[in-house]
Amino acid sequence: MNSHEIKRRKIQGAAHIISLVTILLIGRKTGDNGVAYIAAAVLAVAFLWSLYSGYTADVLGKLLRVRIAKGQYRSAAKMRRNIMIFQLAAGLAGTAVLFLGAGFIARKLFHVQYSAYLIMLLCPALVLRGISAVLMGFCQGESSELPTAAACVIRQVLILVFSLIFCRSLGSYGEKVGRLLVQADFASMHTAAGFCIAVDVSEILVILFLLVVRRIGRSSGRKEQLEGLRATDSFPGAVQSFTVNRAPGFAIQLLLLLPVISGLLFFGKSAADWEKGMLEYGAYFGKYLAVVLLMILLAAGAFIQICSRTVITLRKGEPRLARVVFQSGVHIAVIHSLFLAAFLAVMADQAAELLDPENSALVVKLFHGGALMIPFAVLAFYFARFLMLTGKNLLVLGALVISDLLYVLSMTLFLNVWKAGILALIYAGIMGSAVCCVLLGIITYKQLRVGDLWLQIFIIPAGAACITGVLCMLLSRLISPHLGNAVTLIVCGALSAVVYWGLLLLARNFSEQELENIPGGKWIISFGQMLHLL
Repeated sequence: MNSHEIKRRKIQGAAHIISLVTILLIGRKTGDNGVAYIAAAVLAVAFLWSLYSGYTADVLGKLLRVRIAKGQYRSAAKMRRNIMIFQLAAGLAGTAVLFLGAGFIARKLFHVQYSAYLIMLLCPALVLRGISAVLMGFCQGESSELPTAAACVIRQVLILVFSLIFCRSLGSYGEKVGRLLVQADFASMHTAAGFCIAVDVSEILVILFLLVVRRIGRSSGRKEQLEGLRATDSFPGAVQSFTVNRAPGFAIQLLLLLPVISGLLFFGKSAADWEKGMLEYGAYFGKYLAVVLLMILLAAGAFIQICSRTVITLRKGEPRLARVVFQSGVHIAVIHSLFLAAFLAVMADQAAELLDPENSALVVKLFHGGALMIPFAVLAFYFARFLMLTGKNLLVLGALVISDLLYVLSMTLFLNVWKAGILALIYAGIMGSAVCCVLLGIITYKQLRVGDLWLQIFIIPAGAACITGVLCMLLSRLISPHLGNAVTLIVCGALSAVVYWGLLLLARNFSEQELENIPGGKWIISFGQMLHLL
């Protein structure tokens, strides 16, 4: 992974953060039941998209780069054409299946009847997203990572802006229809429809952006195509090569998506009160999952570059240095994830009141019960990322299969035997992520033969996180009645971060090499050296 690809990954991470913020904002307009309707539609589209087009841009870019590097420009041009035709045909077929089966998926599978309309509205996004993924692959095939990164950010910004516009206009229409038909849920459904239309419109604009970029860069490629070697890739051969190379990546995407899909499937069937169940699932999907994934992405941003450095060091034939760099990445992942988990658990009341004042009691329960998932998921992501970069995709697949099976089994027990309700999804998620983290950690440590430094990596940060959590709790009780929830979260977050890093500095818990690899690390080094702690 070169520096340009690392920057592209970071920008894509920022785009994912924008998407999670969009979910939080849309939830304020649609209500928790509207978020549940959106979740069913998005999960149906995401499943089919991962199946036929997941990991397309990266794989297609790699295949094209290999051909261009060998001077096979005609073969690269034929590969572009063949894969575009294949993806377009597969996307149209998937769109037709999704449109015709929208009622069955919404009512029979997910038990969310109002989602059928939303699935139909989202159908065009399935084929459009496939086209944009192919165009991104074209750009990456020419070693141009910027268009893909820009398109990801543009997509999420457009979805956010158009969602706010369309949700407001369609929501007012839905309220009028709901009053006429005496159906309160119509307002939420039509407001959610604004989000679906925003996704379709944004995808069209992203495709136009990528086409313009391709048009600008096409003049330099025409000469190469004319001067290149004779094309040798047939349509079946190109599709086979593309599908075989894409298989591990899209399989991992599906396995990551399956727990969320199975959670809605099982919870929808077990809910005795449908309306209450939709409100609970909407709070789970639109508040808990969005916030937890946001924190996971923030923690991941601190170690994504370290993971790449470990792989680069290994390829240079320096295994001892690679082990040091890898261990520092684990340490940094633990430090960030434990702080975020402790902060979410302690500040759950203020965060819930800010996100969902009408259903804050349930959101508090979700945050309290599920904060522990953050460190497990962050570490699992770190281990999985390293294994994938070193070509160990099958090992990652095996760990995900086991964790998914455990998730489904434990969720079934929590739902049907122990009657945990929506908390069953959270408890099962913690168990699944913990098992995945342990399995991937054992595999990775065996691969690198890394020694165990449990005191430095886990115990001291855990103790510092507990002390910081107590401080946050006391501060929130002191200032929350006077300053409000938003200001309390900001003040407690800033002060607790300073105290947390101060405790780690006093304990001499990390080296300067580790701090140089994280955002803001140089400031911490300067501060520690000033206090003679480093």
